[in-house]
Amino acid sequence: MNEEQLLQVLLNSARERDQVSDAKTPEIHVSACREANAWRLAVSDNGIGIDPKHRERIFGFLQRLHSSSEYEGIGIGLALVRRIVERSGGRVWVDSEPGKGSTFSFTIPEQRHED
Repeated sequence: MNEEQLLQVLLNSARERDQVSDAKTPEIHVSACREANAWRLAVSDNGIGIDPKHRERIFGFLQRLHSSSEYEGIGIGLALVRRIVERSGGRVWVDSEPGKGSTFSFTIPEQRHED
């Protein structure tokens, strides 16, 4: 899984969360910036948000907060994201507030190539 696939998993997750937020128009924002020797990428949405007590659980393998009839997926996307990011030397986290959306961020160390 590469950075593009990591972003795809996070975008799909944001899209799924936004689909149940009937009161507002779904919005998803992607950003990237360089920080020291790494890139930080983030995917933000204005969906249902995540209760703080579940912020670590959502990155667990086959961990779901809702039934499959409420949301698509089987609970492996975010676990794979965490595993790939951490193996590359980066980190992944979520900032979220129930009812106000979520921002999933991850860092990928910059790789330097010797000439």
